Amino acid sequence: MENLIVGSAGWRSQYAGNKTILTKEKVKEIVNFIEEKGYKSIDTAPSYGDSETVILDATKDLRVSSKLNAFNDINEFMYQLEKIDTRKINTLYFHDQNLIDKFNMKEINRFVEEILKIGLIPGLSIYDIEGLNKSKNYLNQKVLYQVPLNIFDLKFLKYLSKNKLDSERIIFRSLFSRGLVFLSNERIKKVFKKDLIDIKDKFESLYKLPLEKKSMETLTYSLIKYITKKGHDLIIGLDSILEIEYFTNNVDISDEDAFNWPSLIKYSETINRIEDLDL
Repeated sequence: MENLIVGSAGWRSQYAGNKTILTKEKVKEIVNFIEEKGYKSIDTAPSYGDSETVILDATKDLRVSSKLNAFNDINEFMYQLEKIDTRKINTLYFHDQNLIDKFNMKEINRFVEEILKIGLIPGLSIYDIEGLNKSKNYLNQKVLYQVPLNIFDLKFLKYLSKNKLDSERIIFRSLFSRGLVFLSNERIKKVFKKDLIDIKDKFESLYKLPLEKKSMETLTYSLIKYITKKGHDLIIGLDSILEIEYFTNNVDISDEDAFNWPSLIKYSETINRIEDLDL
């Protein structure tokens, strides 16, 4: 999977409830494996513990994507930018979901131009269609957009089916639905309480499948194969070599033709209330 960007949020920090911190030696093993196998990149950030430092120390030829922490003015922005290791990083995202509300497009374009000036690719983390609409026609055409996607939330694929945007500029994240797809059937039943039963109903209405572990896994890997064939990169949080191999093998053997994704995308509703689930 040449389009796989391995997410490192859980490697050296207790991200999303993760309790296991990888040793520096384990991180280096994963980095070496990713380079040897030819995966696209690693996604990191200064806020992921010391992951960024450990990863950059371990890389040889691999260039990684990182992020700028939230800032309030040009001085704070430039202070962070000056610390970026341009020898090891090739893509730099704004790690602030309120960026578009805090600054106007002219100001954001200035930040973008400064990133381009030091030889990096700028990117935005976008959370909703409104944010993409507001920015895509005003920002430099080299800007990448990192957006959420999973089997409960196909809104960005629906948007892209109607609006032209280079597939290489859209990077998908959150494909495992916060880990929901890996829960046991018993745990899934407990998670979907009465006040969240509408998620289950909408899922089963759209996919004509029961909301169970097997169907969620099958759908997820099929969707991943479908979007990679469309030319999109994707960020997947994987915390070991075994997880990376398990993931790539499952995508490889999945059958995207088992589902009519264009039709599913066209008629889907956003049923992503996964943040309300007690996983």
